Amino acid sequence: KRIGDWVAVLGVNTINEHLSHVTLRGARKGDYPPSFSYHATWWEAYHVLEQYLTRVSFALSQGEQINRILVLEPTTTVWMYQGPGGRETAEQVGNAFQKLVTDLAKAQIEFDIGSEDIIARNGLVEGKTLLVGRRNYSTIIVPPLTENLNAKTAELLEGYLAGGGQVLSC
Repeated sequence: KRIGDWVAVLGVNTINEHLSHVTLRGARKGDYPPSFSYHATWWEAYHVLEQYLTRVSFALSQGEQINRILVLEPTTTVWMYQGPGGRETAEQVGNAFQKLVTDLAKAQIEFDIGSEDIIARNGLVEGKTLLVGRRNYSTIIVPPLTENLNAKTAELLEGYLAGGGQVLSC
């Protein structure tokens, strides 16, 4: 319930609990998220939690949250460090990104996280506004340690800046 409430406060309006282990042997015992199946000691009471989360999800999905800040997700930067020798750098990028979004949330700054792939397929610039699907943004944040953007994202950001848009680079 605590985790469900936390993600709801952060804007997740539909929760999909989906993990069910075939076995509880090995690392799964302490290293994986909780299993949602008859293995769990609380299985008989699970419906109580699910009824609660269903009501919360229904209530939260009735409206729209409209954020004007878009935080770019540094996915393509992390991709550069996949493989031998890059894991530590990939973790540093991930940790810096997590710190940024946590700090923004703690400061009560509302934002969306932008996937470069979605931005590339659905983004366009209109003056000082970056449109992505049905959302528009007046401020774009490039996270710390971001070293790479895909070509389409970079092109859109250049047009956005040329039109007077605001990009904050950490």
